Amino acid sequence: MQAAVQTLVMLSINTAQQERGAALLALSGGSSPQVLYESLAQQNLDWKNIHIALVDERWVDPAHSASNEGFLKRCFAHLNCADVDIVGLKNQADSVVEGLAESEERYRSFESAFDFALLGMGIDGHTASWFPHAEGLTDALSDDADSQNLLCAVQAKQSDVTGPYTERITLTKRAVLNAKTVVLMISGQEKFDVYQKAKKASPKDHPVAALLQQRDKDIRIFYAP
Repeated sequence: MQAAVQTLVMLSINTAQQERGAALLALSGGSSPQVLYESLAQQNLDWKNIHIALVDERWVDPAHSASNEGFLKRCFAHLNCADVDIVGLKNQADSVVEGLAESEERYRSFESAFDFALLGMGIDGHTASWFPHAEGLTDALSDDADSQNLLCAVQAKQSDVTGPYTERITLTKRAVLNAKTVVLMISGQEKFDVYQKAKKASPKDHPVAALLQQRDKDIRIFYAP
């Protein structure tokens, strides 16, 4: 699975750089893609023209052990990709709600939609920071044609999956589906069973269903037992 996804990422990067000189990726945190990122970091790519943004983030500083930004910077710490640009979501505001506008402006400065978006899925059926019955989930999954927001503030219900970090900022469904290529990585039988259930479940209960049940974008699913 990792090798197949890496091939697809590299294809997206090369295509974007050929078309407009730079590539924009939206990457997720979590342990599942770590091997992928560390392998990708060793590839001979035009790293100075690759920009990496976060799919979502806990509202913690980059130096915090729970920070997705910090995680990505560690994964891409290889000398080969020293010039890569990693764009974080966390700013100096005390809360996501207070910092949302600044983060939104930062992401709106990108000159294109994402060339590639990589998502994972939890055993609770969440993806990005779209957590079941979370405050802000309706806005994150909104199909409102008048809403152009790329980001949304989410207050998740604390669980074994969220841990103590329930205050999140995340890409909206609209921003994810605007990406040229969207990949969902799933590993293990337990998550595969959740994935199968989510195909027919309510997005309120299994938010990944919002991706699986829509028909506007072909989501590339990669699974490893």
